[in-house]
Order: sequence, then C-alpha cells, then structure tokens
Amino acid sequence: MMKRTHILKKRSMAVLLAGLLAAVSLSVPVFAAEKTGFQQVPESKYRNSMIGKLFGKHNEGEEPDNAFAVEIYTVSDLRNISSDLSGSYVLMNDLDLKNEDWTPIGTEEEPFTGTFNGNGHLIEGMKIEGDENCQGLFGMTHQASISNLAVSGSVQGNTCVGGIVGTASETTIDYCVTVVSASGVDRVGGMIGLADRCRISYCMNSGPVSGSRRCCGGIVGDLYADNDMDHCLNLGDVSGGTDLTGSITGGSTESSVTSCVNTGSVTCQGGRVGAIAGDNAGYAGHREDNFFLQTNEINQSFSAIGTGSGTFSSDTDTRVTRLQDTIFEKVVCMKEKGFSIAELIKWILD
Repeated sequence: MMKRTHILKKRSMAVLLAGLLAAVSLSVPVFAAEKTGFQQVPESKYRNSMIGKLFGKHNEGEEPDNAFAVEIYTVSDLRNISSDLSGSYVLMNDLDLKNEDWTPIGTEEEPFTGTFNGNGHLIEGMKIEGDENCQGLFGMTHQASISNLAVSGSVQGNTCVGGIVGTASETTIDYCVTVVSASGVDRVGGMIGLADRCRISYCMNSGPVSGSRRCCGGIVGDLYADNDMDHCLNLGDVSGGTDLTGSITGGSTESSVTSCVNTGSVTCQGGRVGAIAGDNAGYAGHREDNFFLQTNEINQSFSAIGTGSGTFSSDTDTRVTRLQDTIFEKVVCMKEKGFSIAELIKWILD
C-alpha cells in the first residue's frame, strides 16, 4: 500500500511540473516580443494604431477611456471624422483651421454619435458662413460626448448655431471653452445652438453672440427640454432679437440651470430677457446659485432668480476667477497661453 501511495505522489508531482513548464514556455514569446518587437516600433507607427494604444503611447494625463481612441494630429484627421461618425477620438495637439471654410461634422440626417476628447487642446481659426441650419464645429450630435476642448473663430447661420455644436441631442458636453463670434436667426449660442436632453457642465464662452429672432444665449441658445446645466461661465456680450435672450441660455424649458456665472452684458430688442436666462420671469425647470455682474452700465434692470442666486459688482469677483480656473484645469491650452479674463476680452475685440 505504501509503495502505491509513493507512485501516486510521484505522478502528481510530474503532472504539476509539466504544467509549470508549459506555462513558462508559453509566456517566453510574449515577454520576448514585448522587448524586441513592440518597443522598437517607430514613433510614426503609433499613430492611430492598436499596438500604440496597448503599450501606452499617450499624452500624460490622458483619460483611461481613450485607450482605443483614434488620435487626431492634423486638420485632415479632423475632417476625416465625418467618415466614421460613431468613432472615439482624441485630439493630440492644437490645430489651426486658418479661417478656411469649415464643413460641420455631422448633419441632421447623420449626426455625430461618438466621443471627442479635446485633451486640453485648442482648435483655432474656425470659420463658418452662410444661412444653413445646424452650424458649428459639429453640426449635429446625438448620444455623443465632447470634452476638454477650446474653439476660436466665427460661425454664422440660420437656425441652431453654436461654436461647438449646432444641435445637440442626448449629448454630454463638459470642460469646453469657446472664443467664437456666433450669429444667426433662431437658437444661437456661443457654444451650442439647441440642446435637447443634454448634460452641460464646466463650460465657458467669451465670444459675442447675436440673434435676430428667438432664443439667443451666451452658452446655449435654447435648452429645449430636460437638460442639466451647471458650473458654466459666460464673459461674452449677448444681443438678442424678438424674444428669449440670456447670458447662459435664451430658453430653458423644463431644464435645470445651477451654479452658473455671467459677466457679459445682455440686451434684447423685445420679448423675454434675463441676465442668466431669457425666461427668468417664468420657467418650469430648476434654478439655483446663479450669479451675474450688475453695475450702473450693464444688467441694471435684471433681478436674480432662484434659490441662492445673486449679483456681484466686479468682473474679477472670486466666483468668476474660481470657476474660470477650474475649467482651465482641464482645458489646459487656455492656462498655458496665460489668458486672464482681461486678455480674453482683448482677444475678442482684436
């Protein structure tokens, strides 16, 4: 009996050793390839390559969910997003569109449904002219995400005009900055023309916005329905037309607007107008902790609306500088360029 037990023990040990040897032999090629293959791939081959993503060729601080995003290096790369509107993209450096006519990414028939991470970079020199609908860097988005991006330039159109998105549906937009001159007829915003069931957080506009008819706002022209908007900052002057003009949003039907700040002047030819939202006097949504600049020169006739809301008398109020600094932590191109509020205003005027 003891001899049989000894034989069984020897067999078990042999099986265990065989398994260990198999595991080692299988692992050796992987380690060898990691040292001699992937690590020696030239830099250019990392661009938009799966190997590059797997082995960490990313900008420092890039979010983990960009691990398989297509990297955007050139204006041509940016334009090519239109060939795959459901993709995931990350901007790898600042881009200059050189004031050449820009065709918005995504249309009403085929909206952008992917993710775009600006990675803290600036797209400058955008120019859109004409009288088309859904005008912006992105024409229309649906169930998309846009973040960590700055855009400068000018955009002109008819209905649904914005510096970053003309029409946004079920889209998340956060930590974005626009220094864009935006103009149109209806639903014109410094960043978004029309937002429907969107989440908009930590966004900032410092460009002038004008609309000749309804729904004109510094950040969003019209929060159409069921949107959540918080911690947004407007520095640009807003000039509206016949109805619904506000510094943060023109219309805000059944939407939440909280912890937003405005230093820009708001004027309107007629209809409903407010220092935060155009429909300040009557709204179905939620308002809380919104503040705006009020002096003898600007916004004198407006009242603070909503719990915890109020006014301040200097455009260097700590609410302004604190919110700007928080946004610039993610949109680092603005921080690196050293833009103060005064310098942003000068950039607009120049």
